[in-house]
This record gives sequence, C-alpha cells and structure tokens, in this order.
Amino acid sequence: MAKSKILIQLVNNEISLDVALKRLMLICNDLNYNEIYEWAEKELNGYNDDDKVPEYRNLGNGIIVYSGLKGNSLSHLKFTNQPMPIHWIPSELQQIILNNYERSPVMSIVDKSKSNKDFSKDLTALSSLIKVGIAFTSITQKFDSFTFGEIANKISNVLFKIFMKLDSEYGNLDSLDLDISKKEKQEIIYIEKVLLSYVNELKCIKIGDNNEIKDSNIGESNEN
Repeated sequence: MAKSKILIQLVNNEISLDVALKRLMLICNDLNYNEIYEWAEKELNGYNDDDKVPEYRNLGNGIIVYSGLKGNSLSHLKFTNQPMPIHWIPSELQQIILNNYERSPVMSIVDKSKSNKDFSKDLTALSSLIKVGIAFTSITQKFDSFTFGEIANKISNVLFKIFMKLDSEYGNLDSLDLDISKKEKQEIIYIEKVLLSYVNELKCIKIGDNNEIKDSNIGESNEN
C-alpha cells in the first residue's frame, strides 16, 4: 500500500510544521483524540502564560556573558562580554537561570532556528545577588539559533511517528477522511494511547524543574 504523502513530505522537509499540525488536528478531531488535538493546537498557536510548557521547549542556560569593573576608581580591571562561570551564580538562582521556556508558536521557533542571530535575555537585575567583587554593568544570557532548531526537530520527529502510526492503522491519510468502520472502539482507544505515548515521551524530556524568570521575552533584544 502506498504511504501517505505527508510522510514523504516530512522526511524530505517539504511540508511546514504548521501545516502538518493542522492536518493532525483535522484527523484527531474526527477520531475524538482530544489530548493529541490540544497538544497540536498549543504547538501551532503557542502556549499561554498560565499553560505548563513542555520540557522540550526549555532553552536551558545558553551562554551567560557579563561586563563590569573590578577594583576602584584609581586601579581597576574592565571586563567586556566575558563568559560568566555558572558557579558564580548563587545556587538558589541557578535553577531559575537554567529554565527558559519558549512559548511562541512553532513557526516562530522555526524562523529563529533559521536566523544567524543570537537571542538574548537581560539578567542585569540579578547583579546585586552575585558576590564576586565585580560591579556589573550588564549580564546577558544568549541563546543561539541551533537551540531553537533542536525544538523544531523534536516536534517534527514526533509528528512523523504519529502520522506513520495513523497510516499503518487507518490506511492512506491523503484524503484526511479516515475509515474507522473496521476498527472496534477499544482498538481506536488503544491507538490513541500509542500516539499519546509519542507525545508524552517528547513532553517528558527533562532539563530542569518548573522555575523560570517571568516576563523574560527572549528574542526581543537580538544581536548578531
């Protein structure tokens, strides 16, 4: 039996993730696969402030750089955009800095992954809590485009597994009109559980806990 066109498109990167997610939503709506539908909808439209964001959308700590002065007005050392060792940061703050959840729609993530820019977050407000004898003028946390690409790839891989399972169970998906007449209700429910296992496997990638810096707006301040 010929494979569904969407499988070939995903393998060859011939279909955008937003279109693939919309197709999945159509299929899940017909099958009453509500949890998978909701996951696809969140990935398509982005996560709200009160949503729990999956761990695979955690950008991690990136690279933290600082500028500042050490010494006094007569004798001092000047530092500009120097890497900051993570052990300089108090332990109670480290988990906050390690958790940076990207809430934006999937196509915004794809756009960032194709950019040649770094995306940055201003952490200068934390400078008074870092006691290393330096008067900080700036602390910046930077994330490169590769990090966003990893998120997009994980979503694409799970979509491929989902569509491959749907294709094997329900036949060709090109018409988006699945024939479920030959499936028992319990079998349809079991297939849903298998598909959910793919999504939950993705959701459970562990990077940190649920702490995060609020209102960070990663990407609003971009640098080459």
